[in-house]
Amino acid sequence: MSKVFIFISLALILYSTQADHCLEKEGDKCISCEMGYYLDKSSNNECKDSYLAAVFHNCLETEDGISCSTCNEGYFFAKNGECVNTKNCKKSQKRLSYCEECDEGFYLLSNGLFCSSSPNCVYGDRETGECTDCEYGYYLDLNEKKCKSNKENNKFKNCKKGGNICEECVYKYYLGEDNLCSLSKNCSVSDENGKCTKCSEGFYLSSFDNKCTTVEKCLKVNYKFECEECEKYLLLNNSKCVSIDYWEISKFSNCKYTDKSTVYCEECKENYYLNQKNNFCVLNIYMKDFKNCAKSDITGEFCESCHPGYYLGTEDHKCTSTFGCAASKDGVCIKCRHSFCLNGNNNCIQNDKYNETNEIKSLYYKCIRTNEASNECLECESGYFLQAGKCFDTLNCKERPFGNCVKCRNNYCLNNQYGCLYTNIPHCERCDSEDMNVCTGCEAGYTFDKEKNECIKCKEGCATCTNEKDCGTCDVGYFVKKAETKNGDFDAECGKCIEGCKDCFDENTCISCKDGYYVVKGNIKDENLVCGKCSENCLECSSNIQCLRCDYGYNLVSSGNSKFCEKLN
Repeated sequence: MSKVFIFISLALILYSTQADHCLEKEGDKCISCEMGYYLDKSSNNECKDSYLAAVFHNCLETEDGISCSTCNEGYFFAKNGECVNTKNCKKSQKRLSYCEECDEGFYLLSNGLFCSSSPNCVYGDRETGECTDCEYGYYLDLNEKKCKSNKENNKFKNCKKGGNICEECVYKYYLGEDNLCSLSKNCSVSDENGKCTKCSEGFYLSSFDNKCTTVEKCLKVNYKFECEECEKYLLLNNSKCVSIDYWEISKFSNCKYTDKSTVYCEECKENYYLNQKNNFCVLNIYMKDFKNCAKSDITGEFCESCHPGYYLGTEDHKCTSTFGCAASKDGVCIKCRHSFCLNGNNNCIQNDKYNETNEIKSLYYKCIRTNEASNECLECESGYFLQAGKCFDTLNCKERPFGNCVKCRNNYCLNNQYGCLYTNIPHCERCDSEDMNVCTGCEAGYTFDKEKNECIKCKEGCATCTNEKDCGTCDVGYFVKKAETKNGDFDAECGKCIEGCKDCFDENTCISCKDGYYVVKGNIKDENLVCGKCSENCLECSSNIQCLRCDYGYNLVSSGNSKFCEKLN
């Protein structure tokens, strides 16, 4: 057997690993596993993949190897014995571990994240079932811990939570001195529609929008309740509405407010934009490049900011009513900026969101152009696949050495059209382009059995095999002991290397040591090494007292002439 063949066989098994997925040990016994694995106390405290059986999803450990005995933090036992994300759950979704049906007397939220003791609840305590936040149109009765309508009783109109009186209002409403919810801060009295009719002491009611501000004779206020426009023949200056002389009226014609010195206009009225080159307010309703513009750049050539309700295009510097637009024509968006998708109505839809289940991506995920009538994407962002009107990526990718995914994480297979897809075939690494449950390639150390439609483990020492009995190449820590051709297929018998040896020619000739071992005797040129074990939790060392690299969860520390691994706090 030539050395060339042996080096080729070693190269084929580079991805193989001896990791036991144990996170913490006491002596030689594992007491805690990595995320995604559970501790099987019935099998010598072995760490096993949580995703291979639904009963062990989100399981921390099992006593009997048949059912979960302890769930991961934040998960609770459902009546069917599975670990789910909330207490008071009767039935869970097998794959997602979300609750599908609550116990009697409890109500399931639309996203399956919580079983509530009250209907119309959106969030609460997952252990007690008590609601802490209600749906829009309802307030939380703090006495009864129930959601009640906030529209039927004027006392609780637009209220978010309260007991005998409202204690907190919904978004954009504020609790007034009369304990009612008002559209204005610092309101003393408001009507049944939330409009303020009287302000608190030290505040003035604006004459147009009935909001409370510190500025007297104010016409309109902004969202911060600061005056932004004064009543007729008054100008806003230094946070006050001041009168101006007759000769100044033409100078500040169509100006909304000035700077503190009243020398320059700072903002123009609606339908005008401030040309910063000459400090004049210019009518913009007939100007294509400046329509709905509020202020130009210092050169006066491009729009710099838009009036409220309009958005500046990131490429053409024009104002449009479409949020997320990059370029428009005659006020209509024709191209969206990054992370937005242009639909059939020329609106920009955000394309990087998930739906309620947090599992399946939204209809327009990573789409840049869509046909809204047919709900199909027509074009995807660079690096994403368009298939059946949707964009797919490699979200569940485990390895992408050159940008493209080459290996998916557990229970996902690599598909050239879709990326990484969930599969029900354990240890499947690649799957068919049309059917993700048809495996076309298994993980190292497994071979695919077409009749059983499953990946079967090769015999001990094999990296690849044609069936569960015949090896193609040997695994790390093994060497080709005997080889022959059988029915046209190469068949190798694999022998085990000496303790701590990663690659060897035979049981007496070691080429390199495993991770966690070091060269005690010999060198690589000799091709006859003796490997010694590093100190506990050390992955790479120069001697048993000189660790160079520690395992996950441990830190390299020095003590005298020694370097060893200590668990992180």
